[in-house]
Amino acid sequence: MAAFYACFAGRLRMPHLPVDRPLADGDTLDDWGLAAQVLHTPGHTADSITVLLADGRALVGDLLTQWGPRARPQPYFVEDGAALAQSVSRLAARHPRVVYTGHSGRPLAPVW
Repeated sequence: MAAFYACFAGRLRMPHLPVDRPLADGDTLDDWGLAAQVLHTPGHTADSITVLLADGRALVGDLLTQWGPRARPQPYFVEDGAALAQSVSRLAARHPRVVYTGHSGRPLAPVW
């Protein structure tokens, strides 16, 4: 997968998008009407975040990926493997009951 990505990496361009509201580790989303907290979870990218909902769900983006019926740490396109491992451990300590990954169409149970 990494070799395939390397063939296209120089051609990929992401548009600049303005930031309406920067989010930082520990921020809450209460003022947006959402009982949730932001957790900085670098590894896939340096600025990756997870949104932890009060009901035990977690929106993890590309921190985790689907592995059968469960979610496991992302093995591809990782900027910092040590940071990814630390982020996964930090998320696991919060005990989310289900996670929503960036590339799965349904909620998944985490592997831990």
